[in-house]
Amino acid sequence: MNTSLMKKIEVSDLKSNAQNRLISELSKFYILTNTMGWTLEYSQNLVRNIDQLKNLPSLKK
Repeated sequence: MNTSLMKKIEVSDLKSNAQNRLISELSKFYILTNTMGWTLEYSQNLVRNIDQLKNLPSLKK
């Protein structure tokens, strides 16, 4: 049953949707931290701009 579920997840848009949601939420954090003069760090990577969020090593497909 676990294998069947994993196969369904692989062919669905679930992972892509989750990744897009994470980028969206991190973008909101970036805007907030940048406004307050703070620095956003995700998985030991400094985020210097919103576009950089899409290229974080842990978010690459």
